[in-house]
Amino acid sequence: MITQDKLNEYIWAGGDIDGYARSGRSSDITDADWLFLDKMVSAITMIRQGLVSDSFEREHEQVVGKEFDSRATYDALCEFERTSEQSGVEGPR
Repeated sequence: MITQDKLNEYIWAGGDIDGYARSGRSSDITDADWLFLDKMVSAITMIRQGLVSDSFEREHEQVVGKEFDSRATYDALCEFERTSEQSGVEGPR
């Protein structure tokens, strides 16, 4: 389950798992969570750009309902996706 705390760590690192590992920070986010969030960001981008089928969007929404602790957490990931694409966020150094 993706919680707001896990998402906060992902956003703090700008989605950069290597930078996060080098930072020495510690949380309950796992590599599997990180991979899942990376995939979700890619899916959100494709949806926002209108590059997916209706069935892909429906399946995506089902995953959101099962894997996120709240809609607010998912919405925060959508905001991260939108702003990171615009700003070219690279993560911590």
